[in-house]
Amino acid sequence: MKTFLLLLLVVSIISCTNYEELKPEDYTCFTLPAIAQDHPRADEFQNFVNAKVREGLPGLNMMVRTNDGRAWFGAAGKADIHNNITLSPCHRMIIASVSKIATAAAVFKLVDAGKIDINNKLSDYLSGEYMDKIENAKEVTIEQLLDHTSGLFDYLNPTKWELTSINEPYKSESPAEKLKFAYGKSPDHAPGETYAYSNTNYVLLGLLVEKVSGQTLATFLAEQIFIPLGLNSVFVGDEQTHLRNGTPKGYLDIHGNETLIESEFWYHYDLATGDGGIITTMYDLGIFIEELLAGNVISSASLATMKDDFELPEDWKGFYHERNGHGFEIYETPYGTAYGHTGAVYGFLTIAWHFPDSGVTIIHSINGVSDKIFDIREQLTDDLMKMVFEE
Repeated sequence: MKTFLLLLLVVSIISCTNYEELKPEDYTCFTLPAIAQDHPRADEFQNFVNAKVREGLPGLNMMVRTNDGRAWFGAAGKADIHNNITLSPCHRMIIASVSKIATAAAVFKLVDAGKIDINNKLSDYLSGEYMDKIENAKEVTIEQLLDHTSGLFDYLNPTKWELTSINEPYKSESPAEKLKFAYGKSPDHAPGETYAYSNTNYVLLGLLVEKVSGQTLATFLAEQIFIPLGLNSVFVGDEQTHLRNGTPKGYLDIHGNETLIESEFWYHYDLATGDGGIITTMYDLGIFIEELLAGNVISSASLATMKDDFELPEDWKGFYHERNGHGFEIYETPYGTAYGHTGAVYGFLTIAWHFPDSGVTIIHSINGVSDKIFDIREQLTDDLMKMVFEE
């Protein structure tokens, strides 16, 4: 019955959708270094992106750094299907949960400043209704939030969240509004007992950064991380008007028949908090992860803790995701260990991996979500790794 009501609401919204008439100049294009075309394999990589889009992707935006240290970036497909606007590597993409790396880095910035101890309980820093009404919130440690061993209920799970997001299209929820969906819900397990991925953890970590720093998460990330690295395309915050002023459209298969519709009305809800609020070019995302893993963002001790890992439960199923760190997901691939994260929101799928041993970086974002696109994404990643590592 809940699923039926959800579909009725979605169909109602789709029937009332008025597509905006936009031009290419309406999509913000950020300055990128003139290095992509200089890469000796530029044509090969661009042909790869073109071929993958022909398989059924609305658009694909990609950045690669090969083991010779040289970077390439490119894109293909559409930023806006209705207006026939071509996707460009200078366009920002919504990276969803890949944002968790930045939120974790912000926490460790405050660790380095002596303002947070990850062994302390969250309740040593935060108080309020959400701490009282989310079961075990007062018992979990900062470390357990970082590595997803808190057991806290994931606010994204209930159908009620989806119904609410469709009832109020284009709304951007505050952290407190999101956390209400976890009120009174039973934890997945006792704190520290095992691993269970929960977006609630990183909403709370975003609030922690704000409370301890005295700044918004967006301001702290910009001033402490992104601006010092010279990354001018990165945006995170609770003001979402930029989505409707320059960011490519995301697309979703609502009906299960691989017919994609614009899903901007839906994905506003899943942004703007510490669990997935960043929008950026693929090039800037690559630079951020590379600089972080090179030790140029947080201290060596904090970086070691972010990378400190453990094996995931046997019943966990993730694409090469066999171990987890404290902000990083860790992938055991046929070509070595990669540190990074994946991201998914109602309209965008992103993978961001860096292989420290070889210096290779693989990042790609698709502005569409469907069963077929999920399959293409995994094969795309395998094919790209093979092309990069087995040249």
